[in-house]
Amino acid sequence: AGGEPRGAVGCTQPIDEALLREVVGVGDELLAKLSRFRAMKDARYRECPSCQAPNTDGPSAARGNALTCASCGTVFCFEHGAAHTGRTCTQYTREQRAQRKAELASQAAIARHFASAPTNNAVSPSRRAEDATT
Repeated sequence: AGGEPRGAVGCTQPIDEALLREVVGVGDELLAKLSRFRAMKDARYRECPSCQAPNTDGPSAARGNALTCASCGTVFCFEHGAAHTGRTCTQYTREQRAQRKAELASQAAIARHFASAPTNNAVSPSRRAEDATT
């Protein structure tokens, strides 16, 4: 009763796929997911954003973060996937910063507008139309 429970966190015993299939009755779909999650432990592992084919090439000095899918030929970024096709990571990062800055400025302008607008006497356009017809 005082021992460590079965399946305890920290167990490093590998799971035998044949045992899972035969004894536990795990199907092909679940085993494929298990295989995929095992592959994801590799820091160089990425999936093609178009066909989900695995890629473990990782970035290189020659091609930077650009990866080419061996299955479908899609070129994608190791860090950002298909987020910036045709642009560099630096260009994409700059664009993202500029977009975020513009969003924050818009949010601030909206907040300023509504902070100065009267709240108790505000009447919606639909309410004004109702009042005009009665």
